[in-house]
Amino acid sequence: MNRILIFDAYPSIRELLAEELAARGNTVVPIGNPDLIPELITTFGPDLLILDPYIRGTMKWELFDSAKIQNPELPIVLFTERSSSDPHFSQADACLPKSYILDSLGQKIQKIMEKRLSGENDSKDISARKTKFD
Repeated sequence: MNRILIFDAYPSIRELLAEELAARGNTVVPIGNPDLIPELITTFGPDLLILDPYIRGTMKWELFDSAKIQNPELPIVLFTERSSSDPHFSQADACLPKSYILDSLGQKIQKIMEKRLSGENDSKDISARKTKFD
């Protein structure tokens, strides 16, 4: 069982990650306050840090740097909306573009809603489908 610390400013994203990783047998601590990272590296002793340093429109690389100074052996996965040629991306153990996942979902939702607004789904009996979930 691994101990995983997740920092993401968006509660829905960190909770989704936490739920998925916990379901795989990990002990997970999701946080939204970056000031807690140093304390939890010490007290929780994570085996992995999943970090989104993009906060309020700015990359907060000091979060990455301070975690690496505090525990140079701690693997860090950058899970962020922004991609860049910043050297931090090459220093991380892995980088995953969060925006790709969210953008794909957003695009699919937009297409479905456009179809619905154009009347393409009017021929389907929605009430019959609804009873399946009652």
